[in-house]
Amino acid sequence: AVVSTQSMGSSGINAEYGESLSNRGLVIMTRIHLLVLLLGTATIILDSINAGGSMDLAWQRWKRQHAKQYADSSEEAKRRAIWQQQVDAVSEHNIRYEVELESYKKGQGICP
Repeated sequence: AVVSTQSMGSSGINAEYGESLSNRGLVIMTRIHLLVLLLGTATIILDSINAGGSMDLAWQRWKRQHAKQYADSSEEAKRRAIWQQQVDAVSEHNIRYEVELESYKKGQGICP
């Protein structure tokens, strides 16, 4: 937008431009608040799922689906922790995607 010196106030900022920045700031703050709310909700949900054993079932299903077998319980515990971190990271990323802070959605991989 072209800004004439006649339309500038004493602060030197065009009122329309300042309003545009203000609206953009409001949108960003709204998205941040929504993200914080969604992350908090997701944390509560993930904690309750894990407490209820659903993550144990999801882990077992994931191992079957990807034909994963581990040498001993220590190795499986290590791989389970990696898997859980990935599940959590993907969930958090996808929440950010839902509030338009990310441009793409992630899926679960087959690493552990």
